[in-house]
Amino acid sequence: MDTASPYMTVQDVAAYLRVKPKTIYAWAGEGRIPAVKLNGLLRFRRAEIDSWAESCERSSGRLATLPQGGRSRGGTARSIPPSGGIERIIDRVKNEVLHSRLGEARPAVKPGKEG
Repeated sequence: MDTASPYMTVQDVAAYLRVKPKTIYAWAGEGRIPAVKLNGLLRFRRAEIDSWAESCERSSGRLATLPQGGRSRGGTARSIPPSGGIERIIDRVKNEVLHSRLGEARPAVKPGKEG
């Protein structure tokens, strides 16, 4: 991790927060973590990540509670759409984040063949 640069890569943030890179892509795609796109590359401002992590700590009243994943307290998985599981969903979100353009609107439903 380059500490001189104010920007961090997905891998830098994942290592910093001790989560998997796929989690960072998912959080960025959902808008749960502050991110910017520089020439199509996903980057994170170090100061914003620190502020975001601190706000997660303050809002929960506990130490370092970051956004919860797909499991409930009982350890059972929440309902996952039958579209191929969580890995497929994360890959789709990652792809959308990496290939979308700033300010570009996505259609609510993918257009089908006109018939």
